[in-house]
Amino acid sequence: MKAKGCKFLDYDENKYTEECSIAGLSNEHAVWERRTFGFQLCQFCSKIGRINGADSCTTQGKAQCSDYEEFEHDVIFRSAV
Repeated sequence: MKAKGCKFLDYDENKYTEECSIAGLSNEHAVWERRTFGFQLCQFCSKIGRINGADSCTTQGKAQCSDYEEFEHDVIFRSAV
């Protein structure tokens, strides 16, 4: 699966707890489902951490900082252990 968004977004399930998983937001974008304290859709950014918005930083117009740079990510799902 591929996902477009800022190059600083992180789509590697192996870096986070099992309470977080990646889901499709649209045909081009992914979102994290976070179930630690209820249910929340968010993004994870390597520069600023968790972003509490499902579509944050998926396009230039929804960027949360001035460092946005479009990138196509490979989504990495959790490895079976």
